This record gives sequence, C-alpha cells and structure tokens, in this order.
Amino acid sequence: MAKKKVFELPYIDGNYERVGDFDIYYTENGDMSVTIKLTNPIIQYSGSPDAYNSFHDLYSNLIKVLGEGYLFQKQDILARKLYKAGEANEFLQQKYNEHFTGREYVDISTYLTVTKLAPKRFFIYDRGSSKQFDQSINKIVDILITAKTNPKVLNKQETETFIKRILTMNFSDDHIIYNNMKSTPSEVDFGDKVVRSLSLVDIDNIELPNRISTYVEMGSPDAVKDFPADIFAFLLKVPDFKTILYNQVLTLPNQQKELLKLEQKKRRHSGIPDAANYVCVNDIDTLLADVAKNSQVVVRAHFNILICAEKPHIDKATNYIISSLFRHGISPSKNAYNQMELFRCALAGNANELGIYDWFLTTS
Repeated sequence: MAKKKVFELPYIDGNYERVGDFDIYYTENGDMSVTIKLTNPIIQYSGSPDAYNSFHDLYSNLIKVLGEGYLFQKQDILARKLYKAGEANEFLQQKYNEHFTGREYVDISTYLTVTKLAPKRFFIYDRGSSKQFDQSINKIVDILITAKTNPKVLNKQETETFIKRILTMNFSDDHIIYNNMKSTPSEVDFGDKVVRSLSLVDIDNIELPNRISTYVEMGSPDAVKDFPADIFAFLLKVPDFKTILYNQVLTLPNQQKELLKLEQKKRRHSGIPDAANYVCVNDIDTLLADVAKNSQVVVRAHFNILICAEKPHIDKATNYIISSLFRHGISPSKNAYNQMELFRCALAGNANELGIYDWFLTTS
C-alpha cells in the first residue's frame, strides 16, 4: 500500500509582510521573495534580432545590479484557454466576438520572482533586511519599467493565487481545484492528468552547445528564410498539453571564490594528459576569457520545463519537446528522477530548495 503524506507548502505560516509598497513572503528557511508579473516587449513575429539580444541583456543587468545573495526565478507559463469575448457596443465588434468565442488558444504569461537568500545559519528576523530588500525591488521595477515590460508587483492575494495555480498546474480555469498527488520517478500524478519535469542540463553529462544564441533563424520550407524567432518558440506547437511552465533560475555566487575554484580545477585537469581533461581545460579557459574580456559574471543556473497533460497525451507532448531540443543541440537530463523535488522547486520563491546536483555553472 502506498504511503500517504500531506503535501506541506514550503512557506512560513502568516508569511506575508507589508514593507514599503510590496507584500514580501517568506519560505521556511527565511528566504524573502517578491513576484512580479511582466509583459514580454517582443512580439512573436517581430523579426528583430536586436530585440532578443536586448531582452537577454536586461536580465543580465538585473543580476549585476543586485549582486550576490539574490536568486532570480523567471517563469514563462503557456496555458490552453477558451476565448471569452466581452460585451461590444458596435455591430462589427459583436460579430467578431461571436465568431471567436469558444475557440481554443494558447495564453502566455511571464513572472519574475526575486528572492533574497537568508544567511546559512539560524534564521533571525531583521526588519532592516526587509527594508533593504524593498529598496532592491524598487530598483528592479524601475529597470523593468524602462525596458517597457509593464511590471506589476503581485500583492498578497495575487501571489497566493499564483502559487495555487502552480500547485495545481491550472492556469486555464477560473476556479482552482486541488487533487491528490502521487510522485513517481518519471512524473507527478494528479489523477486524470500528470506533470512531467524535463531538466535541461545533466551536470554529470552536459550535452549543450558551447554557446547558445538568444534567437534562431527559421529556415523551414513553410517559413520566411532567415527570419529570427525565439529559440523556444516550439513550445507553442507542443501537441495536446494543458499547461507548460518553463522555469529558469539564476543566482550569483561569490565571484572570487568561484574563479579560484575554476583555476584549481584547471590545474588538476592539466596535470593528467587525457582527451577528456584537455576538453575540460579548454572549456574553463573559454569561460575565464569570457569573464575577463566581456565583463561577464559567473552564475549558477537551473532550467527545467514542466509539462502538464492528460495521461494518454503526456508521452506525445514530452517527445515533441525532447526532439525539438535535440535540434538545438540540447539533450535533457536522463536522471531527473526527483520529480517531486523539481515540482516543488517550481513554486514561486522556493527554487533555493534545489539540490546541488541540479545547478550548473556558466556565464550570465
């Protein structure tokens, strides 16, 4: 008989605190977070490679502005919905609404959760730390406004709703209904639907290109040649999914310590003449040169895609994503057996719960 266990949310009871203009919430280990809803300023068929580069630089700058001790969790959510049109005063608009009402479409929403990490010791509440965090969020919001992302900091009620929707993987229905969860090595079962997490990097066997562009050029027969598009635009075409959550997490470690560790690792690999060691030394040299020449910073990163679909369709949706990733030279992790842990870490503000085996080092 399967063991039954109550799913405990990783937040402190009564965890919200109003500081300045924002509702800050706390996890059990004392990390404080704020979630911001964004609008992507790049339209799907913008045709501008510079827009993709600028949007990427925006997040790189956010990391540098706050520095060490913060964690960024950007979540892009794709949900299938039925179009509901409002009342129209004009005849043509009314007919337009009637024509499209009830049609299925994919809704995209973007959220950025900024987390201030608690010191690695017994947590002691500090009001001054909350005020400092409030000032940091104001800086972030100002930068996002300048970048024309229309940021909206979620209040307590909106944040609770957002967390509940992640918990149920339901961003389509007006009402949120909980169900029992059953964790297996390959997925989390929600009754009539399942959630499967694809971790994009296996740190034991990293299968990634040395450099990934911020966009790709479409070259298929049914597309305009060399037309720039989002590198993960294929997520819009995944068959039979209910919800897809693309979870990207970055944190900035102590730069001096990390670079020193890399230098030590380089010397160890250099001492043993071996093809694999030569490749490792070359990769470290490339990273260190990028940091020195281009003012890059070293970050710890985690990327994963959560797919929610009905049980008969989950394999088809997952296989489509995996094959699309292969075309970009990305091979997802084959060791993502910690499905419940990956699901929990997708909850807003809880990414710090990730194990060391799910983080990898790269440049921002």
